[in-house]
Amino acid sequence: MLSVNNRNLHVDRAVDPPLIMMLPYEPEVLVKTDSKGRIYKIDTNHFLITIMDSTGTEIESRYYPFEKHNLIRSEVVDLYTDTFRRRAIRRVSLPDKWPALSHVLMDDQDRLWAASIVSDPEIYKWFIIAHSGEPLATFTLSRDISIEAVKGNQVYIKTFNSAEYSDQVLRYTLKF
Repeated sequence: MLSVNNRNLHVDRAVDPPLIMMLPYEPEVLVKTDSKGRIYKIDTNHFLITIMDSTGTEIESRYYPFEKHNLIRSEVVDLYTDTFRRRAIRRVSLPDKWPALSHVLMDDQDRLWAASIVSDPEIYKWFIIAHSGEPLATFTLSRDISIEAVKGNQVYIKTFNSAEYSDQVLRYTLKF
């Protein structure tokens, strides 16, 4: 019904055994479904959302203009603490720009949550998009914080608690 290419794997043969990793700047196609069985195919490179019915027939496409940000090698290297991964990133050729989006989730009210890549490597700019396609809200959130789920108007995030050296789940209430 649907076939999409995912991110390519990078193989660094400069080390033994070879290091195999996904590169963080590779665009990809993400697939989400809503409560009515519609399929959302999201092109992270262009902030393009194609909506299909449950049989895979395209209903509509939505493009959200977005200024992609420059990809700076030192910022990509700093995403990693592992020496071998850092060395591998230093050796690969990089594109000029980041993709528009990093990741996407669908909540229980069929709202699409999209994390866009901005010039600050410490944060994502999140877009909340209604089922109708209308942008409802935007906010920034540290990249260290992961939105795990959205139920009703409750957002559950996972973050690291450095005082207790453990992950913690926090709940916030949405107010539009």
